[in-house]
Amino acid sequence: MSAASATNMKQALARWCRAGFVPQHAHGWEWFFMRLFLAVLVFYSLQEFKPYTFDAQPVPRGVAHFFPLTFLHENGPVDFSSIKRLEIPGALSIRLDGPGWYDTVVLLAAVLGALYVWGRGLIVTLPLLALLHTLPWTYSNSQGFTHHGNQLISMVLIVQAIVVWWWQIRAWRGKAALSVGLAGQLIYYSQGMVAFSYLAGAITKLINSKGLWLWRSNNICIELIKSHRLEFYANLDPNYAGDPPAALWLLNHPWTTRLLFDAGFFVELFAIIALRSRPWALLTGCLIIAFHRSVWLLMALEFPMHEYLLIIFLVNLPYWMWWAAKGRRASSPTAHATV
Repeated sequence: MSAASATNMKQALARWCRAGFVPQHAHGWEWFFMRLFLAVLVFYSLQEFKPYTFDAQPVPRGVAHFFPLTFLHENGPVDFSSIKRLEIPGALSIRLDGPGWYDTVVLLAAVLGALYVWGRGLIVTLPLLALLHTLPWTYSNSQGFTHHGNQLISMVLIVQAIVVWWWQIRAWRGKAALSVGLAGQLIYYSQGMVAFSYLAGAITKLINSKGLWLWRSNNICIELIKSHRLEFYANLDPNYAGDPPAALWLLNHPWTTRLLFDAGFFVELFAIIALRSRPWALLTGCLIIAFHRSVWLLMALEFPMHEYLLIIFLVNLPYWMWWAAKGRRASSPTAHATV
């Protein structure tokens, strides 16, 4: 490639970047739906009783390094079969034999979630909601094993709390209003947190493999057999007995395996382009969801909370439904959110 061609490519890339990668105006209803869906997701993700059964934190993670989270324990080991509960499948599970931290967290999640959806007092509501979601899952991760299926929700709540406080501090200092309102800022940085989590995952793969992940990705069949074995020994399900056919196929087709998983790697590596514009966010969100679905089909490994966040903030179905109906003939939306 000649020097002139390289210069032209750099200039074209610079123009492409300058045309986006900034917060965009948001409809009031668009931001409302995002708050509603996220509040439901937070409430749903806190319907797990297991973290409250632990009575110690042998391997502290995160804030557990600074203060113990053992207060979340429900007064000793719990016999699940003896607990009376009020259950609404997929929505609510509350103990009826006396209040505990589980019940308290569920109740606070409902109250704070309702305030968050209302959109008032976010300067207080968001930090409390972020803390409420972070503590039980940090305690769960402090048991000697780490599961990051819920941490991205906490990270989105934390970044939203930071944006709200940054916005308020600007107002207190009398700084000029930004061209894009608070709603647009919150959406943009929430998208950024989701996208950055995948970029960080790709970089971590490269660091841990000393740059050889792309070449060694064909060895993923070993992880497939491992997850298959775990499923079998967890429930002695005969459907998981023996070697999974998919793993054997991947083992016998190393270059096809590399092509499939390396494509997923590059989707993660370039996830940050979701911040350029709404169409790029939609494309990136759909590609990452397709990546998650392919991993689930091959390895029975899924991260539903991540996929829900992708649907909420990157795919953004309410906006595209509006755009398909009449948005193409409408001017750019403006919206403001109160702190």
